Amino acid sequence: DPARCLGRGRIVSKDEFLAWEPGVDPGQVAGGAVWSDAQMFSSDRLLLAFVQSAVAQDAVAVNHVEAVSLLRNGRRVTGAAVRDRLSGESMEVEARVVVNAAGAWAAPLSATAGEGGSVGPVTFAKALNLVTRLAAPPVALGSTYAGRFYFRVPWRGVSIFGTSQDAFDDHPDRLGVSAGDVSRLLASINAVFPGSQVLPEDVTLVHRGLLPSTGRSSDGEAILAKSSIVRDHGRSGVDGLVTVVGVRYTTARETAEEAVDAACRLLGGQVPPSHTATAPLAGSDFDSVSALLASATADRTTGLDSATLERLARSYGSAYRSILQRIVRDPELGRPLAESGGVTAAEVVHAVDEEMALTLSDALARRTEAGAAGWPGDDAVRRGARLMARRLGWNAERTGREIDALRAMYP
Repeated sequence: DPARCLGRGRIVSKDEFLAWEPGVDPGQVAGGAVWSDAQMFSSDRLLLAFVQSAVAQDAVAVNHVEAVSLLRNGRRVTGAAVRDRLSGESMEVEARVVVNAAGAWAAPLSATAGEGGSVGPVTFAKALNLVTRLAAPPVALGSTYAGRFYFRVPWRGVSIFGTSQDAFDDHPDRLGVSAGDVSRLLASINAVFPGSQVLPEDVTLVHRGLLPSTGRSSDGEAILAKSSIVRDHGRSGVDGLVTVVGVRYTTARETAEEAVDAACRLLGGQVPPSHTATAPLAGSDFDSVSALLASATADRTTGLDSATLERLARSYGSAYRSILQRIVRDPELGRPLAESGGVTAAEVVHAVDEEMALTLSDALARRTEAGAAGWPGDDAVRRGARLMARRLGWNAERTGREIDALRAMYP
């Protein structure tokens, strides 16, 4: 889409910079550098689009199934022992080649293959961003404090602040966020952006994750890795196993291509050329974003307002029509979960029927936008839970547990 190309960067004066961010201490500013960058509307739905695209090419995807350990016969990995995290049921899955792309869990999983399964010293940093209720600035702003870079980014009408990056030496299962973590990040943010003065009660969601690092600096700070790991363990005596540890979304496709090529070599025969650099993802059946939005907002089949239609197009791409078709068949599904508007009932039902949403958190926090910026609201959560309970046969106890699990995700 030519209209989505990034613009050129430029240097701006001190006065122009302060016009954008008057809250910054003028004595600490000599000017600014301006550049353009891209922003994902929904990283969760983009990830889902990759899964859907793989399924369209005959992949089999399952949700809430955990790889517990690798199976090995002699020097060859022959599959994995897996467990359904919802039912507790366990089974073994056999495979000629296993690609371990378990993120922060990749190293401990590969280690279950025994001697030769280690990926070496892989360390991680705990990274945090804070989604707040503060109004979005006109542009994203960044500056340094105590040797670190911090930013304030506009996102869907609110501000996201970040990022803290602290060394993390524990097991990834024990990744958590304490009140102290948030307080320390807020102190740094308020030092960089004194005009914002973000309070703890302004924080509506904490983005947290583990980023690969290469160790610590002399002052103890985590040093983020710049290159992905793609390791064929045949070199260390374990055949049939490829371990992947990616470092960023912008290089993920290239890393995946390298990993799949490695797996194809292990399967034998010629490695076919990858087409993923140009293959369209699920939901990308449109010529340009502007054409997609124009088509969506002009739709009059459901009675939805233009803001909702635009949001659906941005979230689902060309697949937004699937949501509209559900509403045409059952107009009641066009009602928003909350009286104030937002995500429709049709999106929750679609998540269950078509997108492997098996928990309330799946539907409201990972498939739809209901919980993307904070707690969706009690009314929206209760209605979403009722919809899923009817679809999946939950009783009152299970429904209550689902609501509690969703609530635990938010401050």
